[in-house]
Amino acid sequence: MIHGWFVKKYHKRSSIIIYLLLTPRIWLTFCIILYVRKLNLEKMKVAHLSLALLLLTAVHASTYDYYVFASEWAGSVCTQFACTQASGISSTWFNIHGLWPSQNANPLLPANCTNEPFNPALLSSQTKSDLVTYWSGLYSSADAFHAHEWSKHGTCWNDNIGKNHQEDYFSTVIKVAHKVNVFSVLSKAGITPRAVPYPLIQIQQALQKVYGKTTISCSGAYIVEVRVCLDLNYNYINCPGNSTSNCPVTVNYPPLKLQGQHYAEIVIFDDETIDESSEDLFD
Repeated sequence: MIHGWFVKKYHKRSSIIIYLLLTPRIWLTFCIILYVRKLNLEKMKVAHLSLALLLLTAVHASTYDYYVFASEWAGSVCTQFACTQASGISSTWFNIHGLWPSQNANPLLPANCTNEPFNPALLSSQTKSDLVTYWSGLYSSADAFHAHEWSKHGTCWNDNIGKNHQEDYFSTVIKVAHKVNVFSVLSKAGITPRAVPYPLIQIQQALQKVYGKTTISCSGAYIVEVRVCLDLNYNYINCPGNSTSNCPVTVNYPPLKLQGQHYAEIVIFDDETIDESSEDLFD
């Protein structure tokens, strides 16, 4: 009703204003509309209108509908890269890639929501220890990897934030990783790392039985990454959109060998769809 009042009374305003008011998250939209009405829009100055629009745009850009949790199999990564930064990681664990707030309308958003830099000193000793074991840089600096994930995705994460946003984000991601635990799900389905390839369909079915629709990424015939989607309460959901796999019909799921050499460039995709134009190895 308030929306209808606004559109009816101010239909001559720019269509972008109406769009922003009809589509953002309801609670803040409601508050801003009340603010606008109180000031009497017919008399309010341009500055007031600009402020309302900026707030609405910011909220729309930083809100999200679900999470993508991505984890990578070091056994494959380290056959193609010299994993010199992987000391201390578990050989029975898919290394964390990240937890990414995502929008239904555009899975690449939100991103880079604030300019707050990553600061390892803000993390608890327990979280730092967990990062070594479960969230390694593998072949590159762990701090650089974590800084990238924080800047692009962590700054947009807004669930259960206390006084230490960075500690809350990284400790939450680790909890989610233990919940998802792709290695355990595959193992329970009789799929463990080995030298002999697996049929892709066998892996897909094992994952779908637990998580619903996921995305599996490969580099050549090596399974590299699994992406699982969760709702805002961290319950499994089918990954929306065209979540496909770039893997062949049989895939390698090799044991972890940290002395692996760099044979070829590995491609880890930044979208929930498979796109070989992805810009870098970070998500």
